[in-house]
Amino acid sequence: MIVTDGDEKLTISFNKPEAAAVLDPNQGEPVIDGYQIYLYDMCMNGASLASGANIAHSRLSYSIPYTEANVSDPFSKEITGLPNGKAYVVAVHTIWRYGDNQASKFTTYGIYHTLPNPTSSTEAVANATQATSGAWTLPTLGIGSPSVTNCAIPRGTPLITYTLTPASLRFDSNGAPLLFGAMIQMAPTADSNGDATAFYLDMAGAGATNAGVSYAKVNGKSVYRSLTDICATTILGSDWATEKNFVMVQNEAGSAYVKINIA
Repeated sequence: MIVTDGDEKLTISFNKPEAAAVLDPNQGEPVIDGYQIYLYDMCMNGASLASGANIAHSRLSYSIPYTEANVSDPFSKEITGLPNGKAYVVAVHTIWRYGDNQASKFTTYGIYHTLPNPTSSTEAVANATQATSGAWTLPTLGIGSPSVTNCAIPRGTPLITYTLTPASLRFDSNGAPLLFGAMIQMAPTADSNGDATAFYLDMAGAGATNAGVSYAKVNGKSVYRSLTDICATTILGSDWATEKNFVMVQNEAGSAYVKINIA
């Protein structure tokens, strides 16, 4: 199974499971009746998964009917409307029909996208279990404890917001770590000698040491989406409101820029 991150979406792709893995010679050959796709919303502390890394806050469920499940192999499903920065573990259950006129049904255990070599047999990883608190505990057999690096995380290009008065500049990673940040000042205030020259400031280096980093929340839960506030006094300075600046940031999803006081 492959899960591809997108902007507020995930695309899930997998090959149709082999009927031989679940064949019971006494029941006749089974046929696929559909899929059940689960997205487990993982508990997070911002930059990493919370303690008890196989615990999910909740799960989203999507039913794929027979008419859709049997259209193509491999099968692909795009799920949209997901907040950027949330970390998910994706599981797929296959629903089979068998017996006389395929009148009976059974569902395989979940196949998790974090497995290195997922299989489609009924001996696959066990189902997640729900606690009385409503949280879900993912199985440890064959999956271990998920980490941010093997979760599916919707992501988009970074966001930049600023105000001139009071001076403020914020980078929103939007679900993927920032790789680059820079500011080119086009018209700085002249110095005591009357000289005014453009200069370049590395926001990923010097700026990072003079910034406050926090993590965004969705419905009160931390997500993998950092908010970087550049220091108004040591970096932006007292002339920020009138200076001309070009600011750019980049993450794995792409880049963004703003022109400040530049037509």
